[in-house]
Amino acid sequence: MAIYGVAKLSLKGNELVVDPVGIVVILLSAIGYASYITAVNKSRVKTMNSRKLAFYVFVFTTLMFAVKCISGKGIQPIPDALSATNLILLAVVPTVISNITLLLAVHHIGGTLTSILGAMEPVTAVCIGALFFGEAFTWQEALGIALILIAVTMIILGKPIQNTLSSVVRMIRPRHA
Repeated sequence: MAIYGVAKLSLKGNELVVDPVGIVVILLSAIGYASYITAVNKSRVKTMNSRKLAFYVFVFTTLMFAVKCISGKGIQPIPDALSATNLILLAVVPTVISNITLLLAVHHIGGTLTSILGAMEPVTAVCIGALFFGEAFTWQEALGIALILIAVTMIILGKPIQNTLSSVVRMIRPRHA
């Protein structure tokens, strides 16, 4: 249901263009993200200070980015001070803050619930785009958001609902059946 909801957010009209390279990149990203959360949740680093762990993650990713730049075409030079400021803000606000809060979430509520709530990212992106950047908000996007919210709610409430249904069935079914 969540995948269909994300698809509804991604479609423009009824057109679906599939890029195989993009799908591979997304799948690799999802595997990396899941591995990262699992590793943080199941290893000794779970007890490490979130800012310290984020520092090590950023050092590692900076080194990986440097290797990519050296082995590839490099990166474009920054044209002016405004662009440099925007790049620094882009590095700090969405990257550093979100990574630290992700690590705090894994520490406090666990990797599974953190991953489930991570499914809310497309909803947040659509809402911010509509509210702050004047992007159109269509019924298709509303349907996508509703499907994602329902899927996430079902996953979060899945165990309590299952337990409640089991106890109701036990009360209803005949004792000698």
